[in-house]
Amino acid sequence: MLNIAINNGEVFDLANPDPTKIDFREIAYTLAKINRFCGRTPLPYSVAQHSVIVAQILELKNQPTNVILAGLLHDAHEAFTGDIITPIKSILNADKLHEVQSGIDEVIYSKTSIHLSDNDKVSIKEADNIALATELRDLLEYTDNNSSYKPLPFIIKPVPWLIAAEEFIRFFNKYYKEAI
Repeated sequence: MLNIAINNGEVFDLANPDPTKIDFREIAYTLAKINRFCGRTPLPYSVAQHSVIVAQILELKNQPTNVILAGLLHDAHEAFTGDIITPIKSILNADKLHEVQSGIDEVIYSKTSIHLSDNDKVSIKEADNIALATELRDLLEYTDNNSSYKPLPFIIKPVPWLIAAEEFIRFFNKYYKEAI
């Protein structure tokens, strides 16, 4: 068993995720306290804020509700695995990590009744890459000249973790039938 402790005094088995232990409020607050880019931004910038931006991009592109919600939740597994930067993933056993994260995603999407087509997945990945291009420009002053994704026309400013969590919950409640 690959157990981690979760806030309610229980354990979560990473290898066999239990849908009854998925608490979206806990996910929101946990993601809001996890920094992207290994904390290398001038101010803390959370996975929760990133997730909201991905959902906002999908909203602006008039994607269906299930795609917007899936965009919000696309990194929700990181509430259990942490945010592991891509270069580290490439030197670790990425297949096993992907298996664990995908298993958590399956349980989360099942619990929210999200079903995605391949086109939906492409739309979410594109929104994620647009958010990344914007984050690199605004938070790390870096431009990836090899990227085909253009940054957003506005500046991302990190918000305190509690605001990021509440915004994540607001978006979740807007797009999920069972508000938390």
